[in-house]
Amino acid sequence: MPYADVGVKLYYEEHGRGKPIVLLSWILGGVEDWRPQIEWYAGFRAVAVELRGQGRSGKPRESYSIERHCRDLEALAAELELRDPILIGVGYGGAVALLYAARNPVRGVVAACSACRADRPLKARVDRWIMAARFRSGRYLFQAVYPDIYSDSFLESSWSRVEAEALRYERIDFDAFLELAKSFRALDISGELPGIEAPVLVAAAEEDKLLPVRYSRQIAELIPSSRLEVLGGVGHLAHIENPSLFSKLALKFMREVS
Repeated sequence: MPYADVGVKLYYEEHGRGKPIVLLSWILGGVEDWRPQIEWYAGFRAVAVELRGQGRSGKPRESYSIERHCRDLEALAAELELRDPILIGVGYGGAVALLYAARNPVRGVVAACSACRADRPLKARVDRWIMAARFRSGRYLFQAVYPDIYSDSFLESSWSRVEAEALRYERIDFDAFLELAKSFRALDISGELPGIEAPVLVAAAEEDKLLPVRYSRQIAELIPSSRLEVLGGVGHLAHIENPSLFSKLALKFMREVS
């Protein structure tokens, strides 16, 4: 399996050739979330990454932060020679992508269902996740998380698929998850965003209960080179609920900035 050692081992999967795009997941996501999108990104060098503490990547017993995740991504980009990439991130991954773009040359960013600052309502939602994780039960954590990340319509139409995800929660490293959640809770990159010069597509989800549209609007208002699009009928995990809808929007933007 491909790992890059950047002070911590980061797991990644690479597909295709061409200009580089980097795919970053939400806080409990992984590279498997992006596999349904890969066929849409033919003609690009797509690199899906699991950040420190996520999935198969290293999980050092220390505090995590978005600063640390950004530095890891900078080291990974240097290691894999990902020059001027397009970054596509969902949720926390979108925030990491934005911070990277504020500090490094990129061709563009898609920040989907993301936030630039954790306000009191978001902290309250993440606190529920933290409390559930402290029971060290995958089932408890799943019960706390899933109502926030899926749209009501997806829960109705695809419940068997959602319920199957509960098994994955049983394999979570709870110490690492708690550090990821604390980093998410401490999020505040709002002061960095006006410095982004590259084009940014801010994509919100109409039925996102974790990070409603107003969080994306806040991001767009801080970045002069951004535009806001709202994806209808999907929740926080828009790229999973409707890969075609998400990928068509991302691909159109990627072609515009390539």
